Amino acid sequence: MVQARGAWLLAGLLGRGHAGNPIMLPSLGIADPHAHVWPADPDTVFVYATHDCSPSGRGNCTASRGLGFRMDDWPKQIGVVSGPTARGPFSDPIGKALVPEGLVPSYSRDPCVFREGDDYYLIWGTFSYYVAKLDGSLAALAEAPRPVVIRNQEHRDDKPFVHRANGLYYLSWGCFYAVSNSSVYGPYDYVGSFIDAATLENTSFASGGGTADRHGSFFAFHNQTYFACNDRSHGGGSGYRNTIVNYVHYAANGSIAPLRIDEVGVGAFDVAASPRVEAENYFSASGAAAKRETAAGFAVDVGPGAALAYNAVRNVPPGATLRLVGAGDAVFEVAADGAEIGTCGVGAPCGPLPAGDVAVLAVAAVRGAGTLDALEII
Repeated sequence: MVQARGAWLLAGLLGRGHAGNPIMLPSLGIADPHAHVWPADPDTVFVYATHDCSPSGRGNCTASRGLGFRMDDWPKQIGVVSGPTARGPFSDPIGKALVPEGLVPSYSRDPCVFREGDDYYLIWGTFSYYVAKLDGSLAALAEAPRPVVIRNQEHRDDKPFVHRANGLYYLSWGCFYAVSNSSVYGPYDYVGSFIDAATLENTSFASGGGTADRHGSFFAFHNQTYFACNDRSHGGGSGYRNTIVNYVHYAANGSIAPLRIDEVGVGAFDVAASPRVEAENYFSASGAAAKRETAAGFAVDVGPGAALAYNAVRNVPPGATLRLVGAGDAVFEVAADGAEIGTCGVGAPCGPLPAGDVAVLAVAAVRGAGTLDALEII
């Protein structure tokens, strides 16, 4: 991971160079992360964030079509910067606040830009949220801000974020969220938290804040969904925050399943810690592959042409074989770092795998159909 003119590039995060949770930079925290994958660079995740080392560094940038929205005179107003690339350099194209102080009766900070088709919307606010469509320049509001209605809301925070999945609009603030089936304007119905603080007890993340201050963002990468957010457990005190990244899975009713938070993180698997790799936690998926909820958790339905890749599979013991756990008559070709390992069906061993670390373990369905629950390396 390298810094490029204010943006941190997670080139190694979701692949071979990933070092697990939390994501840390020497002598710096990474706080209030906004992760974005640009169409021109689909193999890189950019994170625009602040850090807690210096009050003057406190700020947050989100980006859309080469424009970044930032806090100016925190937390009273929002400005806009533009740049020729996702890496900048950035400058102020309008010379004034996009959202001036007093425009809405709320602190204006930590904005989000939501794109739907050719339309872009700005969402912001502290404890109460506002949304406004942007004009074609993305440097001006196309309408007066509208208050966002959240029915039965039980928790409030700043840094609202909107994403869409499963035909629903998800409005999150930290790890709490609400959903709407109508539009980005809402109204939204409060659901709850997608982090269960009880699951963090007796782990190295126990002091990470529980459900507090989980400001972050959702992003999609290679047909997988992730959530990047604040964490205080591995930093230099309660006011020093780092970022963790976690897989996101949606239940059949549209709710977000509780996130799994651990040191392994995403895009990597430690066979020494667990020989079982959950099928839904793939690095990339293509073809006839789809995640779904099952009675036991989540699985991946596959058909001919489905291809799944699992990166950074570490500590494979000598002579280990791969067993695909699931159901159906699908037949798979298995490869490790581009070298074919063999062809197998569900339940049959395939191998042996190369010992040590496998950068990319690929599983491709060549015929039949079925469901993959997990990959076991034994």
